Amino acid sequence: MANIGDLFDYPVNSTLADTVAYVDLNALAKNFYSQANGNAQLSSINIVETQMTGITSQDDMKKAKYQWKGVDDGQVVEPVLPKDLPNNIIALSAQRIRVFTIEFIPLNQPQQVA
Repeated sequence: MANIGDLFDYPVNSTLADTVAYVDLNALAKNFYSQANGNAQLSSINIVETQMTGITSQDDMKKAKYQWKGVDDGQVVEPVLPKDLPNNIIALSAQRIRVFTIEFIPLNQPQQVA
């Protein structure tokens, strides 16, 4: 998902918080599934945010990320990103890209033989 807007697309003196668009991932995933599968029922949907490659989860990437130390770290002001809302409603601020993997689990999923 991406929000390709930038601060020039908004009124003068807008901040990053003014550019936020909220997306309901559960509703979006259910819509995708019904478009592809008609009336087929779902048991559940698993949604995980990943890094840009879609391989490693965002949480695992943050745990493994090396924290570089610089001489001016005390002067750097990190941008405040908008917070996601509960129930997989995500915040997309301007010029931000977020990647998610969505796993659909059908109601009558065949059992795998080990």
